Amino acid sequence: MTNNSPMQRQSYSLLCLLALIAVICAIATTTAVANGLTIHALERHGDEALLVRQCLQRNGAIQEWLQPNGRIARICQLENGKFGVEIIDDQGRNITAFIKNKMRTLEQVEQYMRNKGAELLWSR
Repeated sequence: MTNNSPMQRQSYSLLCLLALIAVICAIATTTAVANGLTIHALERHGDEALLVRQCLQRNGAIQEWLQPNGRIARICQLENGKFGVEIIDDQGRNITAFIKNKMRTLEQVEQYMRNKGAELLWSR
């Protein structure tokens, strides 16, 4: 029979806890990537990226802009009235997604896009 010291039991418990945290993080990341978000979008913008993605999936974009680098910016309006921006590549893959928290009107978002050198493709 093996007697484990309190230190060995504590180390084992800590190792199990760390393994559990790693598994939870892997599942969360896999779920978000499966929903079309990149690791960058999640690390940099967190829940905001998810909210923008959900807004676009439910309601679609209200505008699309062509950026100078060839990427497309898709604009949506969230339920709280704020505006979300998702940047996608030429294959439609997510690059990032974020909320323009300080912009309260579509005109402000349009000016932001123009300042970035983007060209309006369409608006509904």
